[in-house]
Amino acid sequence: MRRGRGRLVGAAKAPFRLVRDTFHRVIAHNATGAASQFAYNAVLATVPFLFVLVSAFGIAGSAGTYDRLIGTFGNAIPPALQELLRSSVKSATRNSNNAAIFLAIGVVAAIYVTSNVISTLMSALDKAYGVPSRPWFRGKMVAIGFAAATSVLVAVTTLALVVGPRLIDAVADYVGLSGTARDLAKDSVFPIGVAALVAFTLLLYRYGTNGLRPRLPTILPGALVAVGGWLGMTQAFRAYVDHFSYGTVYGSLATVVVYLLFLYLTGLMLLIGAEVNGELASRRAARRAGQEPLPPAAA
Repeated sequence: MRRGRGRLVGAAKAPFRLVRDTFHRVIAHNATGAASQFAYNAVLATVPFLFVLVSAFGIAGSAGTYDRLIGTFGNAIPPALQELLRSSVKSATRNSNNAAIFLAIGVVAAIYVTSNVISTLMSALDKAYGVPSRPWFRGKMVAIGFAAATSVLVAVTTLALVVGPRLIDAVADYVGLSGTARDLAKDSVFPIGVAALVAFTLLLYRYGTNGLRPRLPTILPGALVAVGGWLGMTQAFRAYVDHFSYGTVYGSLATVVVYLLFLYLTGLMLLIGAEVNGELASRRAARRAGQEPLPPAAA
């Protein structure tokens, strides 16, 4: 009976030990510093990526496509930069030839800058699993390929989020759905964004680490922690921003500060999930060797 009670107590303490050990890994591997680097690079990647999205929509879109799409991402950039983006894109995409050239240049710039974001995450993943990083050139090529795949995923998701509600309205008008059914159908668009985030996180955890291809069941816990933590963080962050006057403190830089902080927390959630997977992998390796898990090495 004592042995059974001891196992029960050990099982009850396991989640708390995982939280404690993951926290130690986050500190030892300087995940907060990597999250800051992620946020900085992500800000740099925002503008060229928005140019690509707007240009792509501008080739086949209507005259109001620019305003609708930029409005979707309006909170991500300062108002002055938003107006500059709108006017520059409209002038550069006034005809299809200019739009195609502008799109080609924007794609190259966006993928290269986005690869810096991916490189930051891959380096942090290598630390989480305790493996050496790739050589610079090889790592850059992998990051560029990953950035291209991520860009496609984001573009498709954005298309679904922007066009989805309008498509639902058109179908609802044709079928004759009631207002309640229409609202429920529109609410179903939100899981598309969540599914895209889950897909990105799983791809990152599986292919981002040097020399490792962990199986889906082994990376799923960290992905659930990352996505679940991000969803909770966004709600808490929204409530915090609503009750704190950033404009009074930062003035015209308030939007940039809020966006930077949001990206920092996003990167931190991704890295915490990676550290959870790294800790679980360390425990599995220690069990196979019949040893206690080693403490994480400092970054």
